[in-house]
Amino acid sequence: MQRNKKNIAAISALALGVTYTAVSWAVVKAGQNKRPDIFPTYRPWHVMLEPTEPKRVAVIFNPIKLNAQYGCKVVKEQLAEAGWDEPIFYETEVDDPGYSMAKDAVKNGAEIVIAIGGDGTVREVAAGIAGSDAALGIVPLGTGNLLARNLKLEYWDIEACVNSALHGYTQSIDMIRMQMRNEARTETVRNFLVMGGAGFDAQVMTDTNEELKAKLGWVAYVQSGLKNMVAPRRPAKIVLDDKTVLDRKIRSILIANCGEVQGGIKLTSSITARDGQLEVIVLTPRSLMGWLRVSARFMLGPSVFDRRTPVVEHFIGKKVSVDFEGVPLPVEVDGDVLEPAIHLDAEIVPAAVNVRLYPEDKVRTRPWNEIPQEILESREKLQQKLADSSDTILQEFVDSLEDRSRKVQKWFDK
Repeated sequence: MQRNKKNIAAISALALGVTYTAVSWAVVKAGQNKRPDIFPTYRPWHVMLEPTEPKRVAVIFNPIKLNAQYGCKVVKEQLAEAGWDEPIFYETEVDDPGYSMAKDAVKNGAEIVIAIGGDGTVREVAAGIAGSDAALGIVPLGTGNLLARNLKLEYWDIEACVNSALHGYTQSIDMIRMQMRNEARTETVRNFLVMGGAGFDAQVMTDTNEELKAKLGWVAYVQSGLKNMVAPRRPAKIVLDDKTVLDRKIRSILIANCGEVQGGIKLTSSITARDGQLEVIVLTPRSLMGWLRVSARFMLGPSVFDRRTPVVEHFIGKKVSVDFEGVPLPVEVDGDVLEPAIHLDAEIVPAAVNVRLYPEDKVRTRPWNEIPQEILESREKLQQKLADSSDTILQEFVDSLEDRSRKVQKWFDK
């Protein structure tokens, strides 16, 4: 009985925090879904880069993404303004989300290959140009936009991302190559740039409602996360750099090249995408209170709970092997769900991909006193538009929360 009371208290505290975050994000999402219409008012604040020497450009875009055609239009416009040749355009396909198109673009002499789409498109294009002299430009249109966040790109602004892709500087970043073995002993290989994992995180992504995800973005993961929070831990044998051996019972294991996710939360302890190292994050909570400790660790940093019960452990190395003792766990890389696996082998590939970024030594934002009065007035109109458009989305979100609350109440009644 005492344990049930603790679990109920934990659920209440967690639900309160989740609801606050989700409702706040829903307001922002209402604006982001209409970027071509409202975000040009942001442009005068952003310092656009001047054209550099002409380069051959290819664009690989996911045609089903909202604003993909608009992104292609912006690329053509900025190339024309700079006096560069028109780009070669490639559409991704269901069976080929960008890898072979990127290979073809490099073969045809592209110096900059721009990926317009979600994290999956960016990952496949990056894998296609890895090891070549071509550089990756990123115009993120996905739910997480994780690589863009970690590279400090303006993921909310299409024009700014195109400008950085065309006229920014080139920086090499690392990539992780992961080999997976399923129950049938078949092995597959995936490359990724941000984070992959097995267990809770992959199960959450598997069970997320796609319709809700399209409306609210990453907030949709909340519903699936609450549903999957209570489940048994699974045994895992972890071998880091062929020497450190760990036996754990886990809820989730993450293998990261860099660690910032939505909401500005940083999951990793110290690595970056440029240091030639990967980080293994092991999550071992056994109860809802354990998950609260996990949340506190990521949002607030190390706490007294971590020292008493290490529900989150971090290990840094160059390669890792993880065996789930014959029990298949769901797997994801950069937010895309893959086939369940019983064994993972991952290693860092240093400086594998060139990317185009905004120069670190340049100031990106103009001071307020340089902004014309008409722009300030348009900003006020933007705020009103956001307020008006958020009402519908907030009501839909509240309805979904009420439905979920009714289901939880029925569970408690039983």
